[in-house]
Amino acid sequence: NISVIQWPSVLLANEVLLALGQVQDWHGSDTRLWRKISKNDYRRCAVIECYDSIKHLLNIIVTQGSKESGIIETLFDEIQSALDSGTFTMRYRVAELPEVHSRVVALVGILVRKPLPKDMQKVVDALQNLYEVVTRDLPTEKRNLVSMK
Repeated sequence: NISVIQWPSVLLANEVLLALGQVQDWHGSDTRLWRKISKNDYRRCAVIECYDSIKHLLNIIVTQGSKESGIIETLFDEIQSALDSGTFTMRYRVAELPEVHSRVVALVGILVRKPLPKDMQKVVDALQNLYEVVTRDLPTEKRNLVSMK
């Protein structure tokens, strides 16, 4: 379900980090930020592929139909709505995206080691750490769990 051509990871890994560097101190509009990122086609593809892959990964590892999957769906719907309406940089602190990235990398690091059932608490902890950043630090307005159900 990735909406761009999938490039080899080795070509895109650095582009994601460069895009994160571009948003670190960003204080402009969504349009200007996306135009800046899109100047490099590899970077544009890397950002889209990263977003789509994170969404896919979370949908795979969280039980479908659960309260948690509903929260994830709501979060992605809200993020997509902000992207579509050009209000992402107003509704979210883009300077927090590197922290979101580091939490996703930590989660993936645990998953690639193929955790045994006894190690599932590490996966749960990594998901909770990611959830905290995405719900507490990333939005400009504070959210509560009830508003995401």
